[in-house]
Amino acid sequence: PPLEVRAPISISNREVLWVDQDEIAVIIPCFNEAQTIGKVVDDFHRELPEATVYVYDNASTDATAAIAMKHG
Repeated sequence: PPLEVRAPISISNREVLWVDQDEIAVIIPCFNEAQTIGKVVDDFHRELPEATVYVYDNASTDATAAIAMKHG
């Protein structure tokens, strides 16, 4: 499934949203999570392979976005 990095939204950390019975979207808001974001994205892809994973980077100053995209 594709990974998209977008502007921040206001939801709680690492929340899984059920879009409908046949679609799953994983929403991962983050800020300066370069040390952990790769594992988090990999874990969601492993546990929910049919899901689309969205990473919402809140203007991190580290490599969070680049690492998330690499694990996409």
